[in-house]
Amino acid sequence: MNSRKILTSQISINDKNEETERLKEYIIMEKEKLEQAKKTFAEDSDKFAKYKKDLRDTTKDVQQQIETAGKEKNARVADIKLIEAEIVSKDAEIKKIEETLILCKQRKAFLDELAVSAGLKKKFVPGQTSA
Repeated sequence: MNSRKILTSQISINDKNEETERLKEYIIMEKEKLEQAKKTFAEDSDKFAKYKKDLRDTTKDVQQQIETAGKEKNARVADIKLIEAEIVSKDAEIKKIEETLILCKQRKAFLDELAVSAGLKKKFVPGQTSA
């Protein structure tokens, strides 16, 4: 009976040794997986950091472009206001000249009438040729 116990114990020990070996292999595989996961995580972290940096750089470039475009727009708006002021000024000058021209035409017509009545000039009739 003693030998039977020893044999059963030996089988049990062998089973435990096999299970221990399998667990050791499993632990080694899990450690390898963990190392690979750490490596992948480090690579992904580096990629993400680079991506964030690229986004910051792009954002700075876009902000500079916006500022430049804003300054250009403001300069153009100022130019437009100056040109509009010049247009208003020129329109006022044109109106003044037109008013003066109307007065001159009225005076000329009056003087022509005086010259005709004084006999210094013949009355102009449209379509008639002078001989």
